[in-house]
Amino acid sequence: MFKISFNHVMPPVYIFLATAGFISAVWLAGRRIQGGRGFGVLSLNLLSALLLLSLVFRPEISIRVAHKEKAALCLLLDTSLSMGLAGNDGKTRIEKAVEYITSEPLLKEYDVTFYTAGEKLRKTEGIEGLDGEPSGFASLILDGLEELNETAGGVYEAVLLFTDGQESRVGEMASCAGAFRTPVLAVGMGGDTVKDVSITGIMSNSPVYAGESARIEVFIRQSGFDGGRKRVVLEENGRVIQEKEVFLEGTERRVVFEIPALPAGQKIYEVKVDAGEEKINANNAMPVFVRAVSPRINMLYVEGSLRWEYKFLKRFIESNPNLSPVFLVRVGENIFQYAGEKKAKAPADIFADTQFLEKFSIIIMGDIGFSSFTPHQRKNLRDFFEVKGKSLLFLGGENFLEGVKDTELEEVVPVLFSGEEQKVSEGRFMPQITGEGRTLPVFSGREEGFPSLSRANNVYGVKRAAVSLLAAEKERLPYVLSGLKLSAEGGRSIFVATDDTWRWMFGSEEEKNAYRFFWGRLIRYMWTPEDSLGIGKTLPEIRTDRNYCAPGEQVEVSFSYQKEGKRQPFEAFLRTPGGKVHPVAVNDLKAFFIPEKKGIHIMEAVSEGKRNFLPILVMEEGGEFMETGRNEAFLKQVAEESGGAYVPFEDIEVLKGMIKKEKKYTARNLALTQVSRRYAILLLFAMLNIAWHLRRRAGAQWENGYGRKTD
Repeated sequence: MFKISFNHVMPPVYIFLATAGFISAVWLAGRRIQGGRGFGVLSLNLLSALLLLSLVFRPEISIRVAHKEKAALCLLLDTSLSMGLAGNDGKTRIEKAVEYITSEPLLKEYDVTFYTAGEKLRKTEGIEGLDGEPSGFASLILDGLEELNETAGGVYEAVLLFTDGQESRVGEMASCAGAFRTPVLAVGMGGDTVKDVSITGIMSNSPVYAGESARIEVFIRQSGFDGGRKRVVLEENGRVIQEKEVFLEGTERRVVFEIPALPAGQKIYEVKVDAGEEKINANNAMPVFVRAVSPRINMLYVEGSLRWEYKFLKRFIESNPNLSPVFLVRVGENIFQYAGEKKAKAPADIFADTQFLEKFSIIIMGDIGFSSFTPHQRKNLRDFFEVKGKSLLFLGGENFLEGVKDTELEEVVPVLFSGEEQKVSEGRFMPQITGEGRTLPVFSGREEGFPSLSRANNVYGVKRAAVSLLAAEKERLPYVLSGLKLSAEGGRSIFVATDDTWRWMFGSEEEKNAYRFFWGRLIRYMWTPEDSLGIGKTLPEIRTDRNYCAPGEQVEVSFSYQKEGKRQPFEAFLRTPGGKVHPVAVNDLKAFFIPEKKGIHIMEAVSEGKRNFLPILVMEEGGEFMETGRNEAFLKQVAEESGGAYVPFEDIEVLKGMIKKEKKYTARNLALTQVSRRYAILLLFAMLNIAWHLRRRAGAQWENGYGRKTD
């Protein structure tokens, strides 16, 4: 590309016209000189004219020159054990990747730096360092990308990543956004079907309260066994305690085991799926750790009268061995009488005494109006929820939330006040779990709603920061029967806008079970086993940097609290599969250990007599064969977050269009500088003198040939 500009006030159009006129005049004047010297004079005059015009108008010429330059490209090869799985053609994933890398001519046009990533990021000595032998017990791809970003961020045009996407690291992709300053072109290996059935993960509701059922959810992935059946067993100490048969249809299946009435303590179970004609058998078994705790949960239930709802709920609460309730019934203004066997030493004004209220984890407010409460009493109830992070339950009835609006308690209650909350409508209400309610664990596992109710308070909505749990419709009016609000400290404020659930206990066995389920789940959610243990508050939460690990690998364990600055002193211990307990040094809320053999290792945090456990699963090959397929979701996310692209290895030819080199241009500018102007003036002076000398000689010859003789 050629471009000319002028450093002069005159517009370029006028400069071109002036230049053309001046050159034309010089050319016409030089035509009268005949012979060879005449041509030389004309040429010198034209060059002198151009040089003179350049000195006056100071033109600047810009030229774009195309040139070849090898761009920097980073090639990152996953060398973990899962890359050693062979496809249908007998070649392993890593062999296919190395074969393509060494034979693709397009890569030779780049300045390629080669790295491998398994347990660690390693820079190789050129392409010869890619030997095609997998060795890593972990696939820490994200760690490798982060390290590349720190050491060479912005140096490379792109990172060309060959991997099956079986990332070992635990954590959300958003936390790794800093690793993606350079586009990642993720090439997915492992598209062939590997005949395999594997247990890819287990979830449980541990910890649970003693006497509750433990729920163990097993996730199974299969390929190559469509239409077949497999036996899945749950073992304890090598003894089968439950078994189920799963029909293999589709990629993923789920099996659920329930262990009823779990006693207090810790247990390790093992889930196994029958092995068959598979390439990998190491992923057919997985242990699971389950814990049951038996704390005493202090509960205060304050009721306005001896009504039916109170009588049945009191009986249900007393049947729960984990609850230590105190029942008070209002007999006068701010006068309460004990209504149970257990009589705690209570002050005369129970809601004004914060020390008394702090003894409880749950306070249930029955059919009580709050108009007679003092501001101090209402503030104590608010602080119980907002500051202490404990739970309040407001029950429906004739005095439901009376005197709450425009007081300290208004923001505590989830109800969106309309002025009709105290009114009770009668009819047939069919409680249904709301969509929002299904996202919470309050009523999880229950597909249908609850039995009908004949009475409900007129609550039509919840506040923006609250969640509706149960709803019903009557005469096209939406009624909210239960709602929830959470505080920043983890407290829960719940309302039940009816006084009619007791009727379920006079119904069928199904209705009685619905009553037990409803109140059991609601009370459990108000103070969970994690709340009883103080996890995240007085005890740290425990996490590891990966889901699975292998013997000899270093494992990083982190401890954290929900609120910064509220750390409680604690001690850490590691319990090995053999039962030995070792103290663990914790620095800056992090600890490290290296497991010596496979099995469940248990990291334990102890503070003020309470314990938190985290089971860490150590397997022979780490987590490399937990899933034998290709993790396309992970690879697509890496590509999207980095601004790159995902390409399955089967479509590798598409990659050529993505990394095709573009021509690069360099701009060169030509102009007269202050120094070169001096030489240009000297050159102009020399050319004008030579032209004058040639013109004189040509003029003498002309006179001799055509005019007077001067001899």
